[in-house]
Amino acid sequence: MGQNQSALPGGPPGEKGKDDKNKKDKPKKWEPPLPTRVGKKKKKGPESTKNLPPVFPSTRCKLKLLKMERIKDYLLMEEEFVQNQERLKPQEEKALEERGKIDEIRGSPMFVGSLEEIIDDDHAIVSTSTGPEYYVSILSFVDKDLLEPGCSILIHYKNMAVVGVLADDADPMVSVMKLEKAPTESYADVGGLEQQVQEIKEAVELPLTHPELYEEMGIKPPKGVILYGVPGTGKTLLAKAVANQTSATFLRVVGSELIQKYLGDGPKLVRELFRVAEENAPSIVFIDEIDAVGTKRYDSQSGGEKEIQRTMLELLNQLDGFDSRGDVKVIMATNRIESLDPALIRPGRIDRKIEFPLPDIKTKRRIFNIHTGKMTLADDVDLEEFVMSKDDLSGADIKAICTEAGLFALRERRMRVIGEDFRKAKERSTICGKDFYKILGVAKSSTKKQIKKAYINLSKKFHPDKSEGNEKQFISVTEAYQVLSDDEKRRIYDQYGEEGLKQDNHQFTNPFDIFSRFGSTNRQQTEKKGPEVLITVEFTLEELFNGVNFDIELNKQVICPTCRGSGAKNDNDVKKCTVCNGSGVKIVKQMIAPGFYQQMQTTCDSCHGKGKIVKSTCPHCKGKKVKRGSREISFSLERGSFDGQKIVFDGEGDEHPDQSAGNLIFVIKQIPHNFFRREGENLYLKEIITLKESLLGFERRIKHLDGEIITITREGVTPPGFVQSIEDQGMPHYEYASERGKLFVEYHIAYPHKLNEKQIQ
Repeated sequence: MGQNQSALPGGPPGEKGKDDKNKKDKPKKWEPPLPTRVGKKKKKGPESTKNLPPVFPSTRCKLKLLKMERIKDYLLMEEEFVQNQERLKPQEEKALEERGKIDEIRGSPMFVGSLEEIIDDDHAIVSTSTGPEYYVSILSFVDKDLLEPGCSILIHYKNMAVVGVLADDADPMVSVMKLEKAPTESYADVGGLEQQVQEIKEAVELPLTHPELYEEMGIKPPKGVILYGVPGTGKTLLAKAVANQTSATFLRVVGSELIQKYLGDGPKLVRELFRVAEENAPSIVFIDEIDAVGTKRYDSQSGGEKEIQRTMLELLNQLDGFDSRGDVKVIMATNRIESLDPALIRPGRIDRKIEFPLPDIKTKRRIFNIHTGKMTLADDVDLEEFVMSKDDLSGADIKAICTEAGLFALRERRMRVIGEDFRKAKERSTICGKDFYKILGVAKSSTKKQIKKAYINLSKKFHPDKSEGNEKQFISVTEAYQVLSDDEKRRIYDQYGEEGLKQDNHQFTNPFDIFSRFGSTNRQQTEKKGPEVLITVEFTLEELFNGVNFDIELNKQVICPTCRGSGAKNDNDVKKCTVCNGSGVKIVKQMIAPGFYQQMQTTCDSCHGKGKIVKSTCPHCKGKKVKRGSREISFSLERGSFDGQKIVFDGEGDEHPDQSAGNLIFVIKQIPHNFFRREGENLYLKEIITLKESLLGFERRIKHLDGEIITITREGVTPPGFVQSIEDQGMPHYEYASERGKLFVEYHIAYPHKLNEKQIQ
């Protein structure tokens, strides 16, 4: 015992080492081998389970009783919870109703007023911009400590009660008014647009710099102009340039900023805008996106719509109110002039309308030269490659391409811009930078209703069936509408652009089938349709000009009239498949592992997926269910129809027993005319005249495509290659047959091969 204790921890170190040595020298005793589990059953569960008391039937009953008591307690608690919910429900509804009343009092319609005098804790005298002073009550939830004479307050429109106090920075004038002295832009920064520059000079610059010229002429100068066209074509740039040229004060405001939250603020803002303009005269008031406030008026019960109309009426009043010879000129800009109220842009208010189209080749070349004038370009840069491209690039697009090309060069630490930089910049601008708002011609603040209206108008205009060669624009318009009409897609696009839509896996649907999904939730459940049948039909130019009734004998595939598409000799010989129960498919279970089965759907082997079994064969179609047949198709060719136009007959294609008939499409092909040549709605004619006629004049009678005789009279000299334009003698417009294009007559001189002596003299 003493030796064993010496080896314990804490004993003397010498004794511990001696005991270890004795143990090594002492021979080991025989010990039995460790037990194995061979032939023994493995004990399940932890060791503590051995100490559990034995379980008898009475014990199990007690456990079940305890379980049932717990279930009973849970059901009682659930019943009590439901009773409490029913008891509290009327109180919650009452509280919700009270909160609704408070929100109704605090909510719109409200307008802004000024506190003149406090009578007592509950009453005050206020003044508004829309009427006289009022004796009003102060609601209990208004902080009385913030009320002082001269402060801005919120007044409920119906109850005439003070419902809130506005801070000083809540005045809309603080955030809206933008007073700019002498903009730095000039006419040299405007690429092309010579006609537009000339028109705005006559309407804005000349009245501000030389008003006496209008007095001498005896006319009144224009009050204002409106600039309209697609976005990015230089409307704002030109407005700033004319302000710089005249050294006038430039006041810029966006139309959407004139629409304020509170009643009366919009008209007040318009009045203040023109007051500031008169105080800082000569001045130019530039209202961008005027369509946000100047849309056509209609009857509406919405307070917001009525406030917009009040703002526009105040704008009309200001346009009529100030002196026409005053030093205040108004310039408006919009992308959708067709949506404006006619009263806003009528002569007398807006005297000149200036259109800004997409730049032509000459203008694009000028814009590229302006934006690359200060850039260092490598020798391989060919700007003509981008100028002559068929992409619809605006001035803003060209500026973005030049800026992006410079950024690509800086990324690689180069001070010279190479041609590849411009190509990558153009690809990035046209693919990743697609502006859906620009495509539809709407502002970013446009509502769903405005976006839908713009889409309907543009889809009608660019649909390939109505306007030749506009399929690309139609697809772009449809893609833009699919994004902007969906709230989630529009949110992603506004935040991340088109690249965000691609990363979010948003797919565009077929633009020509955009409305087909409205009738079914699953496109797979819609009826299958057979292939289309295209037939090319040739017409003369006279037939396209005058219109013609056309009959054609069509040989097409039809359902067998005997078996009516069953393929059987008798209807009783067609039985429903008993294997698949007429579905054409069957469910097969296959064991892939013990206890695991895989269920698959396969085509029925008995009926081969048809769902029916035919026991006989039709003698007429030999069981094919279809045969060839003929049918006469009659249609009227409209006046002004064009080459390549498609006339669609729905369901007149080849018939199929298991799917509906496809469409029959006639494709118009124009036979070249001997004399007339057509381009769109215009006609071109080459006329040969003699040398004498070219010098002395002539009179010609030309037979038109409808048989009418046109008399052309020329006096004086007609040079070689001279083109004469004749209005309303071209092709009829396809959609508006009463309107016609132009007839262009190009004159060629037949010079004599040999002159006689008299002619020489």
